[in-house]
Amino acid sequence: MNEHQVECRPLPETISQLIRRYLESARQAKIIALHRMVLELVEPALIEAVMSHCRYYQSRAAHLLGISRGAFRMLLKKYVNNTYGDTRQKRSCDEQST
Repeated sequence: MNEHQVECRPLPETISQLIRRYLESARQAKIIALHRMVLELVEPALIEAVMSHCRYYQSRAAHLLGISRGAFRMLLKKYVNNTYGDTRQKRSCDEQST
């Protein structure tokens, strides 16, 4: 490992620890549909992190996630409300206002 690398714990171990900590802190609360809740919280964060890592290239992000570009665009539409939508349309709207 060189001076610029950071040693990280394995991702499954980190996720398990976070979920256990959440369950401990929410012991008195009614937790319903934990699976759905976790997916709805993790997927948007995953998409944002991967998009940032791939410098907002959707094809690269889809490849990194191991899914098709079409499936990735469906996740974008579902979770981030077209934040990374078609930039061609945005440019044409911007050009019309000038």
